[in-house]
Amino acid sequence: MIRSANAEERVNSATLDKNSFRNMMLPFMQNELNSQQKSLEELKGVFLDADIDGSGYLSVDELYQAVRKIGADVELEDVIDLMSELDVDRNG
Repeated sequence: MIRSANAEERVNSATLDKNSFRNMMLPFMQNELNSQQKSLEELKGVFLDADIDGSGYLSVDELYQAVRKIGADVELEDVIDLMSELDVDRNG
């Protein structure tokens, strides 16, 4: 019981300054950032593949073809509805 109390006292009295915290967290944050960057690059690649005419915008047909290509079982009407909800300024 004494050992447990001493361990608890050490935990309760432990402190960490900003630099130590930063140094401890930096590797974890870097891994997360790298993962997010990779995901962003993959997403950009998917968009560029879907943008068949290279306009920088996805038409309903391009979006439909893209979601079908990845295996989604959707109807064209579903994609039209989705596009209507997402494309509030109606520019693709």
